[in-house]
Amino acid sequence: IGCIGTSVPGASGTAIGTGAANTAALSAACGPGGAARVCADLVLGGFDDWCLPSRNELQAIFANRTAIGGLPVSAFLSSSEWDSMQTWAVNLIDGSAGLHSKFLSATYRPIRYF
Repeated sequence: IGCIGTSVPGASGTAIGTGAANTAALSAACGPGGAARVCADLVLGGFDDWCLPSRNELQAIFANRTAIGGLPVSAFLSSSEWDSMQTWAVNLIDGSAGLHSKFLSATYRPIRYF
């Protein structure tokens, strides 16, 4: 997500609806290169309001995975930081949430609210 070794104020929200605020905080603090910045800068399908989802938003994606379709079976990175070295990720095999090292690469999926 960016900012390895730094906790970012305003990037620990886990509830549905906090992904955008987390993404904005991470993008402002971490600069280019992180997943949050990639999502924040994304323009796709004529939309530019993408964000990296929070932990609970990813769990909602898991709960609706059949309707969404096409999701890889892997852990998805969230915008919800735990501390300076870890962030939450959600396993799309079983919906479980766990901590993921900021040092490791991970799959992420931009979302937008509508």
